[in-house]
Amino acid sequence: MPDTVHAQAINETEILYEISLSIGRTLELEAMLKQSLGTLMRLCNCNAAVVLRYQVDCEECKRLISLEAPIAWDKVYVAPRNIANKPEYVQFRESLALPMRICEISAWTQGLPRAAPGAVAGQTFYAFNLPDFGVLVLHRTGEAMRETFVQSLQKLMDKLAYSAKACLYEAELKHQMEAAQAANVAKSRFLANMSHEIRTPMNGILGMLDIVLETPLEKSQQDYLRLAKLSAQHLLGIINQVLDISKIEANKVDLHEEVLDLVDFIGKVMQTQSALALAKDIQLHYRLGAKLPRYVTADRVRLQQILVNLLGNALKFTERGSVTLEANALDSDAGDQCLLSFHIKDTGIGIPQDKLVRIFDAFEQVDTQRNRKYEGTGLGLAITKQLVELMQGQISVGSELGKGSQFTVKLPLPLADPAAIIDTAPPHCPQIRKVLFVDDEPINREVFAAMMQIIDLPHEICSSGPEAIFRLKWAREAQEPFDLVFMDSHMPGMDGYTAAEQIIKNGLLEGHQILILTASALKEESERCKELDLLGYLTKPIALNDLRAVFAQNARLNAPPQDVSALAQTTRPLAILLAEDNQINQMVALKLLEKIHAQCSVANNGAEAVRMAQEKDFDLILMDIMMPVMDGIEAIRCIREDAQTHGRPFVPIIAMTANTMKGDKEYYLSEGVQGYVAKPVEPSALYLEIERVVAEHPVSHRVKKSARLSGLDDLLALGDADTEDTWRHLPDVAPNMETAQSSDAIPTEAPLLLDWDRAVKQLGGEAAILSTALTMFTEGLPQTFEDMRQAFADQDIARLALLAHTLKSQCATFCAAPAQAAALNLEQLCKAKETPAQIEAALKQLLRELEALDTAIQSTAQQRQPIESAQRTRLA
Repeated sequence: MPDTVHAQAINETEILYEISLSIGRTLELEAMLKQSLGTLMRLCNCNAAVVLRYQVDCEECKRLISLEAPIAWDKVYVAPRNIANKPEYVQFRESLALPMRICEISAWTQGLPRAAPGAVAGQTFYAFNLPDFGVLVLHRTGEAMRETFVQSLQKLMDKLAYSAKACLYEAELKHQMEAAQAANVAKSRFLANMSHEIRTPMNGILGMLDIVLETPLEKSQQDYLRLAKLSAQHLLGIINQVLDISKIEANKVDLHEEVLDLVDFIGKVMQTQSALALAKDIQLHYRLGAKLPRYVTADRVRLQQILVNLLGNALKFTERGSVTLEANALDSDAGDQCLLSFHIKDTGIGIPQDKLVRIFDAFEQVDTQRNRKYEGTGLGLAITKQLVELMQGQISVGSELGKGSQFTVKLPLPLADPAAIIDTAPPHCPQIRKVLFVDDEPINREVFAAMMQIIDLPHEICSSGPEAIFRLKWAREAQEPFDLVFMDSHMPGMDGYTAAEQIIKNGLLEGHQILILTASALKEESERCKELDLLGYLTKPIALNDLRAVFAQNARLNAPPQDVSALAQTTRPLAILLAEDNQINQMVALKLLEKIHAQCSVANNGAEAVRMAQEKDFDLILMDIMMPVMDGIEAIRCIREDAQTHGRPFVPIIAMTANTMKGDKEYYLSEGVQGYVAKPVEPSALYLEIERVVAEHPVSHRVKKSARLSGLDDLLALGDADTEDTWRHLPDVAPNMETAQSSDAIPTEAPLLLDWDRAVKQLGGEAAILSTALTMFTEGLPQTFEDMRQAFADQDIARLALLAHTLKSQCATFCAAPAQAAALNLEQLCKAKETPAQIEAALKQLLRELEALDTAIQSTAQQRQPIESAQRTRLA
């Protein structure tokens, strides 16, 4: 008998061990109970199990945690389901006398575990306490369980109850997380909707204020309206900050990387803050370190936002002195990546040491009482920190109360290939041999010298007006004169205007060879420049593109008037075949060729070009490289093979393409072309290349059968555009950038959606050509959108790349840099056969840029008046 008992005890121990292992394997309550109680029922020969849970049955009592609170009992697990309706179970449950108040539970559980025979012989019900949770009821048929085994099972109930409560906590946590996420989504949607609803009328207010300010007004009226505009812009900035912090917190901010020219980029960022610095009479400087790389890959908008936030913050809290940005590379030898550092120093009020730890918290301000003087939401630095961390960087701050602060941003950024950047910068004037820069600020002299090294133009530096006059005299006597002088307007002793007047009076330079540098850019500056007949003025801080624009303007002013005449005055017109698939590019090319009196025929693709070259004799073929049906390279091969087979005369071919990567020109020349013109086509470059090619391959004197197109009449047949007179009598226009911005734009200066002035200059001053081209472009946009979406849907990546290539060329013609960059990105992704997700993202970005460009074009047509951009050179 003892051996039997011992064996039974061992068996029960194994059963208890296996039941214990089955408890708590999941955090889903029903699944956990099903698994645990299923094992228990199987091993203990039980045929039913019910778990009852008690809860406080009063919401107010839940909050007060009252011992007199009533409780309710609910079934959370029943197996099998019909057991709850059987009379014997109902009778046993009633016999348990379940407590109805919290205070009764402790005494009641003293009577558990409990066993009672069922109404039918050979059946037993058991009740086990589940601490702080409820009770487990088991039903067993056959021999009753030993008392010691029942007591051991009760000990396992602690683990079962703990696991059940853990499941409830997990469920509640999930519910709260889902509720929080739903609330966050609702908040984001609300902020986005409110931002849109507020920003839309605010844009209207700002636009109308701009229009009214352009009308004749009394001085007091202008002051009132300018104050209203400042208030509207301030409110718009707060709205954008709130939306930004919401997007960052919701992890909705994506980085859109592109190649940046750091030198030009930093210069433009500094220019955005020049107005505030001028208003507070604070010196604004920047210094570029010797190790700073020229090109990196980064999110232009977000990096600009970081620097603008820090510079604006420094200017806001600085009453006198200066704000300086220093940019350098801490580690430029780490392969394809470098660690950039940006230091923003100011001489402002400083930050107490005990406040530094909270300076980057959202809605946090150093001193509420003090900051009422300076205003602000306390979001700028919080947004900046999160953007820096989003870009895998670090930000730190050091400060001394009353002496100023220094913020340091360290960002790891990939180095970029210079060939990958879209270089829309104008070339400098080849007639300029040497430049003189005059400024009393050492930092400004350092920056100018660094920029001139990039442009690769000889230059010298002076620190005062008298020194500049002496240097010019010495250069004239040495017969090494300067061609251009950049003169700071405000210098101690002799100011820039006095020095310029002395230079002109002494015959050292002409007025149009002197450019004033000023921080004010007031109307008086323009008037003084006109009085002295100076070239004009630049607003400090100057950017790299400002210098290039000055040199480009100098080139136009001094260019010999023979770019077109040499071709236009030939003995007979040139017969030219233009192979171009895009109607807008056709129109632009035809108008440029009309200036040299060329007789033009148009082929819409490579196959047509081959057929027309077989049917007619041409003096020259202008061949677009990327075209449908047959591309330019294949067409060139066919034309050359046909001429060799049938003994046709040799016809020189000039390739026209937006592919301007290193090696492209050499490749096209190796394929049988005699010339090369990059898109967007510059008139002077096109004329020079035609003149060179025709001179190297003289035109025969055969009678030509081709007839000259009548300019825009042929264009109407090709593009179904508006009549020339519709546009000819319209004033030159430029886009109003405030009305053209998208609703999600960051309230900082960004690349022009459409640079009208530059595009007109690029087309040789032909505003009518640009106007007509823009009309054709906008009319064709719906079809373009449909074609691109369909190409992606069909996974016709080759066609999508061709469409993107064409758009890249068109946008370059319009000087629409953001859309051009987006088209280039999509084209490169398609050619690299990247993933559909990447291509789709690039396609969506391009479509957004095109929609923004369309808005800018429409705004341009409606405004009918040029608006100077703060990013461009302002010449008097």
